[in-house]
Amino acid sequence: QRVAELGLSRGLLQGAGATALKECPSYGVYFLVYEEARRSAERLAWHPVVATLAAGGLAGCVSLGMIHPVDVVKSRVQALPVTTPRADCST
Repeated sequence: QRVAELGLSRGLLQGAGATALKECPSYGVYFLVYEEARRSAERLAWHPVVATLAAGGLAGCVSLGMIHPVDVVKSRVQALPVTTPRADCST
């Protein structure tokens, strides 16, 4: 109903730009931390499964902790009524 009423760009893609701005740095940080943690674990001769789990867990925590405030703002903007003026979206 929302897409039919507002059109494709406003009804379906509201907040898509904010999502992209959030996801790109988040994944970049995730993979950077994962690779460095995995290499460190291998140098310490950890079991490969433990190294993978630890690196993935650490990378997830760091990337989520860094991007969570941005995600909260993005979610609030997406939840605003469509009739909200753009000037009020940033307050």
